[in-house]
Amino acid sequence: MGPDGKKIKGKSATCPFCAHVHPLAVHQRLAQDRLGQDAFLIVVSPDSTVGRYFRTPSDEEIAAAQKAEEVLRTEEPFSPSLPVVPQEQIPENNGATIRPQLYGASTYGDLMCDRQSLYFVRLCRSIQSVDDDLRTAGIGPEYRAALCGYATATLVRMLKFSTRGAKMRSTPGAGLLDHIFTNEGTVGFSYDFIEAGLSDGPGSWAAMSSSTQSTIKGLLDRCEKGKSVRVQRGSATVLPFKSATMSAVVTDPPYDAMVYYSDSSDFFYAWIKRALIATRPELAFYANLDGLQDKSQEIIVKEHGKAAGEHRTRAHYDRLITEAFSEMKRVVQTDGVVTIVFGHGEPEVWQRLLKSIEQANLVMTASWPANTESGGQQGKANIQTTLTMACRPAPTGRKPGRKGAVENEIKAEIKRRYPDWERWGLAPADMLMAAAGPAMEVVGRYSEVLDATGERVDIHTFLPLARSAVQEAMAVEVDHHPLETFDARTRFALWWVRLYGRQVQAKSELRWQSLASSLDIADVRDLVPDSDKGVRFTYARTFEPRVTAESAVVDVALALAAASDEGIARMGEVLARSGRDADDAYLWAAVKFFADRLPSSDPDAIAFTRVLRTREGIATAADAVVFEAETKSRTQQIDENQLRLL
Repeated sequence: MGPDGKKIKGKSATCPFCAHVHPLAVHQRLAQDRLGQDAFLIVVSPDSTVGRYFRTPSDEEIAAAQKAEEVLRTEEPFSPSLPVVPQEQIPENNGATIRPQLYGASTYGDLMCDRQSLYFVRLCRSIQSVDDDLRTAGIGPEYRAALCGYATATLVRMLKFSTRGAKMRSTPGAGLLDHIFTNEGTVGFSYDFIEAGLSDGPGSWAAMSSSTQSTIKGLLDRCEKGKSVRVQRGSATVLPFKSATMSAVVTDPPYDAMVYYSDSSDFFYAWIKRALIATRPELAFYANLDGLQDKSQEIIVKEHGKAAGEHRTRAHYDRLITEAFSEMKRVVQTDGVVTIVFGHGEPEVWQRLLKSIEQANLVMTASWPANTESGGQQGKANIQTTLTMACRPAPTGRKPGRKGAVENEIKAEIKRRYPDWERWGLAPADMLMAAAGPAMEVVGRYSEVLDATGERVDIHTFLPLARSAVQEAMAVEVDHHPLETFDARTRFALWWVRLYGRQVQAKSELRWQSLASSLDIADVRDLVPDSDKGVRFTYARTFEPRVTAESAVVDVALALAAASDEGIARMGEVLARSGRDADDAYLWAAVKFFADRLPSSDPDAIAFTRVLRTREGIATAADAVVFEAETKSRTQQIDENQLRLL
């Protein structure tokens, strides 16, 4: 209960650390009870001299803003089913995508203040009036729909800068306004948002429409006389083409659960309906009851903010993506190509995608890695490299292959491709993703792959092998010792540091690397613990190995680095417990590798360097520890013998 006796909706009403009411819950309740108020605080304008000019609003401006709130309440609805301000409900639990919901917004109309809503209401009516004028002039419906569609597209671009999530750019020279998305698919929220003015400045109709016209003009100026084309909207699972009539189909499908496309764009759809109700009256009728976009055939996985009965599951995605690939295979000619662009960090997602390609009776015949992504912020969407896969209808007459032979072919193919990847400037981490292409090309040469017992091997089994083949192709050496000659745990650690140093990586990369190393994650989890919403190579000071004569090289190296702060004697104890000495080439090669590969200012790089510089002293201290232990053991043995004689 709140201080006024009302039940607080939304998040837990009390703070987990005390008995006070949770501030966010109060905000939600105030917003839902329509008790919040907007305050017009400051006016900012671009300035050619100082960049930005700030001032307090004038009395006339404040009065005009208040008048807008009154006028909005007198506006007529767009149709019996379309109230003037969008009342379409934000789907339940959608705060991960529509952040204002977390602060009490319940409809898409709540995403704007009254002045913004009035502006877009009038803009929608202006687009409708354009349609009326064109109809009166005898212009046909297709041209009217196209022109109003362009106008509505400009309106949508304006919406990106005109809600409670709009921000002011902090970088000089980067423009005044920043859009409402906090990442590739999440609509943001801020109490102190910036509101575009009714002028020709940033975010205005004049600015956005001018940009649209300039783009169209540039495209038309470059157009040469050629064949006309037809563009139509439809479903990827039911292509409106005859079988075996296309030479190529190109697709960049949704990457599983990365972006919730329709959830993110329902806000725009609510206003599009109002702008185009005259030219597209069918928009007043919806397939679902909430008046938003129909999501029944959307091929994504909804992981966050799932409401009861959410249908966009992994099974839904896998079934429809397989249907889509099958349709693509149906419409291409026998020698046609289906090109699929895909990228993802999770091994499980790649496994499912490749299974869908296989079930669609397509085989990969070529692939190209490309640095096409900027490394976004949509959780798992942080992709640097995507893979373009050329697939063709599976030829008849393929023979089965044997697992061992296929593995050797994959290794040879990746070794052949590696010089190209290196020449193209792909980072080692990107080569790991690129390796999926040649691996699947090899597998596609066979009707099926069988193991030594005659059992069928799943296609995705070869992905970890492909990644490990990249390691072999790189021929990484550690102080002249081939990487593969180290023990498995140390080899994993050296390869990880070779790829990423101290950088934080997605947890999915840990899964990939452990699979490629034929290790369980539990075997290396202590080497790459959680850090900053990802994983990072461990620090020696927090690593707690139990050093014995059976310990992996990396465990001894980290223990030495951790002990370096305590002096040579302490490092000697570690070395003595490990049963190694100053002549153990693998241990000192690993220590040198870590010292060289970690950033120079990294505390462990400093510690490993200290270990290297005192190598002889450590060995001497270790010998002393061993000598002392042996002396103590002999003395104890003598004492025990004396007792037995007595």
